Amino acid sequence: MLTLLLSVVASPVLAQQPIKTPPKNILFKDAAYWKVRADERLKSAPAGFQQKINSKNADFQKQGKSLRMTYTSVSDIPLNMIAGFYYDQKRNIPLDSRPLDGPAPPMCLTITARATDRKVDMRDFGIITNIRNQDGCGGCWAFASIAAFETAILLKNGGDASTLNLSEAQLLTCGATTPGKCGGGIQGDAIGYLKDHFIKTEPEDSFWWPNINTQSCNSFSANTRNFKAHAGGWVSGSIFNPSPGNQSIKEAICRYGSVAASLQATDNFKDYSSGVYDLSDNTTLFPTHVIQIIGWDDDQQAWLIKNSWGEGWGIGGFGWVKYNTNLIGAYAIWIEAEPSADNPCVQVTNNPYTNPTSNSGGSYEELLGRFPYPQIIRLQSVDNNLTVEVDDPVIGGDNKGRDVQQWSGHGQIFAGSDGRNQEWWFLPVGKDGNRPLYRILNSGFAKFLTDNAGNVYTENENGSNNQLWLIENSGTAGVYYFRNFMSGKYLQVLGDHNEGSNLVLIPFTGHRDQQFRVGLTRTNFLGDKENTKIFIVPSHSTDKALDLTAGNYHDGTQLQIWQKTDGNGNQAFQITWDGDAQAYSIFCKTVNEGNKCMEVLSFNQNNGGRVGIWEKVGGPNQYWYIIPLKREGEKFLIINKNSGKSLDVSGVGKNNGTPVGQWDFVNGDNQKWEFRKWQ
Repeated sequence: MLTLLLSVVASPVLAQQPIKTPPKNILFKDAAYWKVRADERLKSAPAGFQQKINSKNADFQKQGKSLRMTYTSVSDIPLNMIAGFYYDQKRNIPLDSRPLDGPAPPMCLTITARATDRKVDMRDFGIITNIRNQDGCGGCWAFASIAAFETAILLKNGGDASTLNLSEAQLLTCGATTPGKCGGGIQGDAIGYLKDHFIKTEPEDSFWWPNINTQSCNSFSANTRNFKAHAGGWVSGSIFNPSPGNQSIKEAICRYGSVAASLQATDNFKDYSSGVYDLSDNTTLFPTHVIQIIGWDDDQQAWLIKNSWGEGWGIGGFGWVKYNTNLIGAYAIWIEAEPSADNPCVQVTNNPYTNPTSNSGGSYEELLGRFPYPQIIRLQSVDNNLTVEVDDPVIGGDNKGRDVQQWSGHGQIFAGSDGRNQEWWFLPVGKDGNRPLYRILNSGFAKFLTDNAGNVYTENENGSNNQLWLIENSGTAGVYYFRNFMSGKYLQVLGDHNEGSNLVLIPFTGHRDQQFRVGLTRTNFLGDKENTKIFIVPSHSTDKALDLTAGNYHDGTQLQIWQKTDGNGNQAFQITWDGDAQAYSIFCKTVNEGNKCMEVLSFNQNNGGRVGIWEKVGGPNQYWYIIPLKREGEKFLIINKNSGKSLDVSGVGKNNGTPVGQWDFVNGDNQKWEFRKWQ
């Protein structure tokens, strides 16, 4: 189709015929087509202008520059009418703060571009909308912000970039501050409005700038498709740091699809036609215009921009500007969109990332089919049916339980000495928005799955986000992707698929190598300890046990450790599996008054939160994960389901009356407990 179109417009007869509605999605990147249009415009320009432009282009050619100029759609418009960036330097615009080196937000579309790539063009991913024309309105800040928001919507929700057209007029009319409307503004102001208000769509080419000053917000009524921003911020982290580095801009583009950024527009810039704009002809050293940056080319040392001066400027409205030229990139912002009600990812793949409360399912856990996170789990590669385990020095490994590998299953996990290397516990430890975060603990070595500089290891708790994981539904029951929260990379089986091969972390591909079956192995590992009165004994102090304070059985009584005494009802506990909660309840079975339930007091989720007893009400602080440490003589970790923190004896914890609280798991003896039968 493209070849046919080019042959038509190049015809000497038909070249004079205007194309009223060219297929813009096809012509986006067709430089040859736009060169014909640029040459035609120059021929129609006033003679004096033609002479000036031809002279400049000849000089550029002699200098070896790729830059060319022509008679553009804005050549006759005064620069101060179309370059409407305005910022009062005494005014702060606080926005969201989000590091660019952490996990990328969940998106409907997969963007394979990386900030380390030499060339990136977001038009390749179908998330760049058609060129707009702000005409004589100094509303570039709104046009660029809307363009970045449209890209964010397509990245978050999917859809057709050729038909998405949000209302710049609404943002100019309702979201402008000082001086406002066509008098100019700053892209940071747009984020606050887009987060707090739905913005409507509008018919193509409906913007007519003289109407702006007479319009009111009441004229922008809701329509069937309304969109809202979820978050947005300065790429540099602060408005008081206006110039983010090139690498930060690249990271933001890969993460959010584009940025809206400022540059210094000049009269020469108005006449840009093609090539790389590299004149560095800024004079005031302050930005005056806002554009959308949608890619880059390291070979050309240039940013790819989308402008809002119509298709008659640049390469059909797009252009290349050399890095660090005319302050390009100043005051860059990123925008993340909210999932829309008609998000196709939710409808098609039931992806819990895109809309955890959509009508295709309820909570995240329900969308995953009630993922059995507190139970003992096996992970198995979909591609080769090998089981994920930790390197075991007992059977010939040499990495002391650190490398994460793939081996054949060892049968019943409680039958062999090395079976627990293939056991994993999924511990919810908080949320990122609506998405639960998990620590994934290996039962054999009590170490957590960790992304260590791109390598998959198991390591002791280190408190960092590189031990947090997000679990994504693949669309197939029981099959999931595992994404590291810090790096945003996905767990994957190595390409050779051999036994003993280490697992790796790489960007998302959706290939079967990144898919893992999740299988429950067993739930009742306590044997006759369940429903039997037991002592709960700190592993570092064999003569002391968990104890109620001085026979106090009232709600809110705090737990301590005290000298273990046979027959002391204050030290008698019973562990009961709760199938509805998929976790354990720990009851105090005292002689005088039983069935008080162990819980973290006052819903205190912080380190040091005290543990006591209370009437059972089924609250989240009353449920516990009990994890056996087979290699340490049937010691157990007792982890609160609500906080994800481990039951811990405070301080050294060897004196009578030492309080018991909850702390981040550090694999210390104060956090390990033994269960002994109560006489």
